[in-house]
Amino acid sequence: MDERGRPVQQHGVTAVPGLYFLGLHWMHTFKSGLLSGVGADAEFLADHMARTRAR
Repeated sequence: MDERGRPVQQHGVTAVPGLYFLGLHWMHTFKSGLLSGVGADAEFLADHMARTRAR
């Protein structure tokens, strides 16, 4: 967590293997924290996890 108590992440990816966040405000864009905008972030994380697992 950072000094404000927010998760330290970049586009939902953390430094802890296997720990991801989704639905945070301004995670990547303003829409990240909204139900209508979380899909793009979820797709990014799913692709990231698949690439990471393939290694």
